[in-house]
Amino acid sequence: MEKKLLLLAMLAAIPASVAWAGEGDGDWVMVDQARLRLIDGGVEGGRRLAGLQIDLSPGWKTYWRVPGESGVPPVFDWSASANLKEAEVLFPAPARLHDEGGEAIGYQDEVIFPVKVAAGDPAQPVSLKLKLSFAVCQAICIPAEATLSATLPVDPAATPERQVVLDGLAKVPAATGGGLDVREAALKPAGEREGYELVVRLEGMGATPADIFVEGDPDLYFGAPKQREAGLYGLPVLGLKQPDALVGKTLRLTVVAGARSVVRSVVVH
Repeated sequence: MEKKLLLLAMLAAIPASVAWAGEGDGDWVMVDQARLRLIDGGVEGGRRLAGLQIDLSPGWKTYWRVPGESGVPPVFDWSASANLKEAEVLFPAPARLHDEGGEAIGYQDEVIFPVKVAAGDPAQPVSLKLKLSFAVCQAICIPAEATLSATLPVDPAATPERQVVLDGLAKVPAATGGGLDVREAALKPAGEREGYELVVRLEGMGATPADIFVEGDPDLYFGAPKQREAGLYGLPVLGLKQPDALVGKTLRLTVVAGARSVVRSVVVH
């Protein structure tokens, strides 16, 4: 938690001129060590889709909605859009990354955020306009803003960009993970170490090791899981002083095992 506060202070101290703002209508926008575009994703399974594609320079990263010990999550502002009832951003399964600031959770190389779009009037096009605040980081972190736009027609045509969005959609953790599931989560003392760990039992694992990302308490950080036995993992809980603050609470767990991923809400025992 201290590392995260230090990083936030460092970001606040960077001159505003470092943050580069660009704008494009479905075209690539360059933002320091990244380029971005907002694209039409067509219709899939009855859902109208768009997509935010971010290409990062080698060695650079950006962050998941829970960014880890270090990092800041992206913020999506759709308020300038027209004929938009709702835009729901879907996050692909992240990876655990390490740098001088500590452990981060996010993406390297490229990430595609699919967006589920609901039109105010389905008989009219949707004019999407996104103001994105995010960070790109390597040894240093650069805060950035970009304004991106795209028009979603009523009857979308098949385009290469649609496949880009579908590729991103395939990486979003699902309610069913091909047999991968969470059986239970329990808080236990951390054995020989001080503090506590969240012990998670999974099923349908096979031989692939899992990573587990935890949401639900902004004051706590759940470190990288260690496998105790087949399907059983312990995650250190940082910042927890009293176990009663977590027992009985509902957490959302994103489990990633190779190409499979699943998201589940569980009550801590």
